[in-house]
Amino acid sequence: MDDPDLQLLARYARHGDEAAFAEVLRRHLDLVHSVALRHVRSPPLAEEVAQSVFTDLARSARRLAPDTILPAWLWSVARRTAIDAARRETRRRLREHAAYELTAMNAPAADWIAIEPLLDEALHALDDTDRAVVLLRWFENKSLREIGVALGTSEDAAQKRAGRALERLREFFAQRGVTASAGGLAAVISANAVQAAPAGLAAAVTGHVYAAGFVTSPAVPLLAAFFAMNNSTKTALATALLFAVVAIPTYRHFRLVDKPARPVVAATVASAAAADLAAEPPPDSSPMANTIDPALVQAALTSLVAQQQVDALAAEMNTAQAFVTSGIRLPFESYRFSMADYPTTAEGLRALAIPPADKEKYAIWSGPYIGGNGTPLDPWGNPYQYTYPGTQKPLGYDLWSMGPDGISGTADDIGNWQQ
Repeated sequence: MDDPDLQLLARYARHGDEAAFAEVLRRHLDLVHSVALRHVRSPPLAEEVAQSVFTDLARSARRLAPDTILPAWLWSVARRTAIDAARRETRRRLREHAAYELTAMNAPAADWIAIEPLLDEALHALDDTDRAVVLLRWFENKSLREIGVALGTSEDAAQKRAGRALERLREFFAQRGVTASAGGLAAVISANAVQAAPAGLAAAVTGHVYAAGFVTSPAVPLLAAFFAMNNSTKTALATALLFAVVAIPTYRHFRLVDKPARPVVAATVASAAAADLAAEPPPDSSPMANTIDPALVQAALTSLVAQQQVDALAAEMNTAQAFVTSGIRLPFESYRFSMADYPTTAEGLRALAIPPADKEKYAIWSGPYIGGNGTPLDPWGNPYQYTYPGTQKPLGYDLWSMGPDGISGTADDIGNWQQ
């Protein structure tokens, strides 16, 4: 059937010729679906947009001007319909996200007062696997993928297991007169079940364990020896420890600006501290005071510096991961809500902070969505990287930190696809 588009539509409008309309649909469905998919980034939603566009075409068949170029008309309607659909979808997601956070943050205190005395009994009543799932999901805030890995199963299986475990908890509380929906119960437990321990408790526990001799560490004999030292030796050791603590920020600076110097700094600090201690002769004849081994001091101080660096690096990596996966997600969705799409790779993160030069885009831009100049830096002082559409997330964007080495594409990259 080679008739022009408008003739086919006229036959459909006047005589109800469904075959004529089906031919128009066949010719232009790919165009409409592709336009929709570029905007909504969701195949099911793109199909809904395409259905809506051709429904509009059927309604408008009698009113089309004789000089209408149908592909141009369809592109315009598809784009407008897709933008509206994308905005509705974004609003829906934002509402759901806000509702979830509000529920978690404002869980009634009365609910927790009723649940708290029974919570551990309820956990004990679960089987081992269900209990592990509840603890990982709502006590430790692990993702379903992480739970699946821990259980040796798939993410979908972990999700089903978590749902069943939560339902068993709900039934346990209901039998004891505490009524709550599964979602409300999850929110109350997540918000209240794990509270921050008092400041300094970790150090106190560690010191107690070391003093009790349950942990083998270069610091253990040093701690025991410390209490047998004379005052002069104690002062020398305290000076050495202070020197190591002061050197830690310096070490971190070298880690950022002079990577080859990293192992040298810790060794130099520890060696200097040990030498200072060895040079201080003990004025008494205490056997313990006379047998302090500078090598032992160096090992202990090196261990201290190394552990501080491990902790600092872990904190930095957690900060970067939180930023790329959740910290900037709402600004991106707000931008997409206004502009009907994410920033292009060329526009980058600056589009979230700086108004566009294009007048049409400027008219609908409602930022700034983030502060600064749109070039947020990761914990290692490097700009976060961004591409859209993404390679790792083809239906969305890729956002990543280049990690401690500052080089993109290496094993220590931290991306929003790592959730």
